[in-house]
This record gives sequence, C-alpha cells and structure tokens, in this order.
Amino acid sequence: QTFKNIDRFLNYLIKVVGVEPTFITETNKGYQFAYHLKNHIFTNQPRALNYLNNIKNGLIKTIGCDPHGSIRNYGIWRNPLKHNYYFSAQINYELKQFKDFVIYDKSPQKRFKRDIVHRQLDSDFLVEGNRNNVIFLASMKWAKNKKGLTINDIFSFASIFNQKADNPLADKEVATIARSVYRYYINNKIIVKTAKKDINEGAMDFPKISNLSYEKYLQEVKRRQKLSAQRTNELVDKSKKQEQMLKAKEFYLNMQKEKIVNKIKSAIEKLKKEDKKITNSAIAKIARINRKTVAKYKNLINNL
Repeated sequence: QTFKNIDRFLNYLIKVVGVEPTFITETNKGYQFAYHLKNHIFTNQPRALNYLNNIKNGLIKTIGCDPHGSIRNYGIWRNPLKHNYYFSAQINYELKQFKDFVIYDKSPQKRFKRDIVHRQLDSDFLVEGNRNNVIFLASMKWAKNKKGLTINDIFSFASIFNQKADNPLADKEVATIARSVYRYYINNKIIVKTAKKDINEGAMDFPKISNLSYEKYLQEVKRRQKLSAQRTNELVDKSKKQEQMLKAKEFYLNMQKEKIVNKIKSAIEKLKKEDKKITNSAIAKIARINRKTVAKYKNLINNL
C-alpha cells in the first residue's frame, strides 16, 4: 500500500499490528520502521534468532511489506535530519508481545527435522519429493545408539517405514538408503538429534540469562565460564586423587602379598630341613598366619 505521509502510515501500523512502532523514517521509496526490543538477541542464540525471524516473516506478511527489502534484523536508517521521521520512544518491547504474528516454515523437510526431535514419525512426511530424505533420517534416528546392527536390520526398518507412504519407493532405492545409513552407523557418525537431554548439558544448573544489557551479558558469561573451569579442575583433581589412591592401595597389597609369600617360603624350607610333613597347619603355625591365608597360596606352595 501507499501512504501520503508518516501519520497515515503510523495509524495503519497501530491498527494492523496493535503496537506503536519505535521509529519511522520516510524515504524516496517508502518508509522504514522498527520495533526496538528491550533485550539483545545475539548471533550465537540460533533458537532466539529463528523465533525472531518467524515473527518478522509474520509481520511482513500482515503489514504487506516487500519481503526482499526487509531482510535485516537490525536497523540501517536514513538520516533523520534530511528525511521526515517519527520517534515514539517505545524501546522496551519483548518478543512475546508479537507472538501472534509467528509464521513457521511448514515445508515437509523443515517439519520433519523439527518433529523428529519429538519422535513424531508418521506417514504425513512421506510425500513425493521428500520420501528419500524422510526414510533416511528416520532410519538414522532408529539406528542411533543401537548395538550390533547389520545392514539387513536397517533395510528391514527402512522397508517397513517406506510402506507407510501412499506411493512407496522401490526396494532398490530403499536398499541404497539402508547402505548409506549403515556407513554412518559403522563409522559411529550418526548425529540425528533426539529429545533426550545430553548428560553433560546443564551440569552447573545455571538459570537462563535474560533481561541483561550486552555488557552485563558478557560479564555473566565470563563468570559462568570461570565457575565451569573451576568445577572441571576440581573433577580432574578428584580423579587424579582417586587414581593415586588406587595405585597406593595396589602397591600396599602387593607388598603384603610379597611379605606373606616370603613367610610361607621360609616356613616350608624350615619344615624340609627338619624333615617334617608340610601341611597348611604346620606352615600357618611357623609363619604365624592363619590356615585360610596359607590355602589361598596353595598353588604357589605346591610349585615350590
């Protein structure tokens, strides 16, 4: 749509979006406008960025903007000293205020990759043009963490899953998929995500970072990294101490065994010199150890 002035465009945005924009600038090609968020969204937060893009796509469609001219998530503005502009001073918006405008990518590939995490494997994804990809990912997910699988096991699963399609693939194509999955399996390279939480995730049990400025965000990240490093060092030190204790214990037991063996040897030699019968009781009496201990080393005694 076209608007004669900023005021009309502003009223249109308020009517359609229901939220007053932070900034509008008039250009020779139309208008630039933005909603300023209270909290930063950083490039290393893929889920937040994806959610932001889904909201933005919904706003573009609702307002009727040119999608090719609205690719940025940050503002590059015309000079307000040379162009008409409007500033509302509303700079504390949160993403949840725009959740009604979210548009998710509903392509079969995207839905499958998203829903596979939640174990929602069904025939809805098995449409022509997508069957190979779906069967491959489903077989990868099924084979993950299983022990002793053969290529026939994977082919059997893929074939059964393939039959859920309205127009199943030929057995030759399923066999090709099974061979590909098996190569990943035997090389331990299956990386399909699952809903199961990584055992190392959240080991420090930190709460989610929110409502912080960029500077304080960096400070908090450094603090958490320091605490995590301390915990790692403590675990390493604990592991080393346990290893040292085990070695010390092993050394002590070996010394004790050697001491007992020497006592038994001496007792046997004495019995031989005195031409007496070598029995466990006689050895125990001379060596001053119990008969159970002597019996424990019976094979050694017999080989002397």
